Amino acid sequence: MNEETNADIKERHVVFRARHLSGMSQIVVIAAVAVSSCGSGTTVSSQPPVSSAATSVAVVGAVTAGPTTSGPPVTEPQKATTDSAPPDDTTAVEAPVPVRNGARITLGHRFTTDKLLGDAADFTFLAPASGAWAALGDGYLALTADQTGKSPLIQAAEMDLTRILTNPSQNLDGLIGPDDSQPAPADVLGWFASRPGVTAGAIADGPLGGLPARSMTYSVGPFDGQTSCTAQDARPCLATLYNPIGAALYYSVGDSGTMYELVVEGRHLLVDVADQPEAATLAASIQFSPRRPADVQADTQRLPLTGPLTPATTYFWTGSSLATYILAEGAGLEVTSNFRFGANPPLQLGVGDARCMSISDGSTSSWVGGATLDPNSTLAAMPDDLLAALTTLRLLTVTSGPAAGTLDGHATTTLELTARGKAVDLLAGSLTARAATTTRVMLVSRGDGQQPDVIMVDVGSPCEAMLTNIHLIAAGTP
Repeated sequence: MNEETNADIKERHVVFRARHLSGMSQIVVIAAVAVSSCGSGTTVSSQPPVSSAATSVAVVGAVTAGPTTSGPPVTEPQKATTDSAPPDDTTAVEAPVPVRNGARITLGHRFTTDKLLGDAADFTFLAPASGAWAALGDGYLALTADQTGKSPLIQAAEMDLTRILTNPSQNLDGLIGPDDSQPAPADVLGWFASRPGVTAGAIADGPLGGLPARSMTYSVGPFDGQTSCTAQDARPCLATLYNPIGAALYYSVGDSGTMYELVVEGRHLLVDVADQPEAATLAASIQFSPRRPADVQADTQRLPLTGPLTPATTYFWTGSSLATYILAEGAGLEVTSNFRFGANPPLQLGVGDARCMSISDGSTSSWVGGATLDPNSTLAAMPDDLLAALTTLRLLTVTSGPAAGTLDGHATTTLELTARGKAVDLLAGSLTARAATTTRVMLVSRGDGQQPDVIMVDVGSPCEAMLTNIHLIAAGTP
């Protein structure tokens, strides 16, 4: 799997630690907003607070490197509000209410969010008897029994967006670098059971939200060498998970619960349920509503966010507003998409660390302008005439084309190019043009005056066969 570079890790927003969550795990909110606790209330502000002994908020790490961009940013949780939930009553509503970060979850209502699983599925649940409060971001959801966050009920993490912390006493007051974490394993339950201080029950098979799942009870005790993870909490901790887009979690002695691990529409999900009656009731109400495009064949699989593709399998990708992409002939390839470009980054495919294909939604892409992307680069709006920008860029040599064509009813323009010297980045998150490699670029027209989708593939690479087997179907979900 393609690892993030130091530049990737640096391109994170300021990190803040939320107030201690007792009874299960603690959550470290990672965003450009600060979650603070004062007395019995939780607020979210758009500016970092000043850390002091009088507040339970501490800066975990301040990241100053990385481009300032008008293009796709790392997606942030919505600003908290306390008026997004319907008023308290016991009358059920027909349509689920969207969850909002920091909002009250009120009794008698069913709530839903697409933040946790993105375009793969909606996550819905019935509010517990005493209500709850939500902490929400791309790839994670935490529901707590009170606004202070002291009584967590359920926490869920999309594991393709989440990394495991290698040091059980990771210092969360500083920058979490590339050597401090690893991609989540396929068996997160087994990994967590092996962590120091964890006593785990046997892994069992059973459903969650009507889907097949694996579950495991656990409790957390002390271990040799255990230390505090942050100056804001003197208790020894067990550092566990880190989501560069959403949150990081750690556990303290006495925490216990049940972990569920399952796959929802191709997404690897971990759900942690506290040892509390209301948490169990809430978990029993969970439902998953797949957001599968209506015209996709039943045997076509959703493309994974990361990881290897299965031979002889046809996939669909919904990362473009132009259309749903149908991809085949991916033997030996893996998805290497880099989430520094947001929760829905350009699609990147490759073999190991070598990328050989990318697909970018032109309507949301950013132009690098030919400069090699580095932490000090500045991304710009897409040029009005992308084809002209590519053919006149002095850092490139066009070796073939432009040639007109069609792809499932969409007009295309195809050209081949190489870099004249050093490697050249064209779009944020796209394939890199190199001097020793011919790169084929296909612009897929939207026909509405908006920027085209941009498909790039290295000629002669294992990805080239996939380019010849791309099909498009109308965008949208049922």
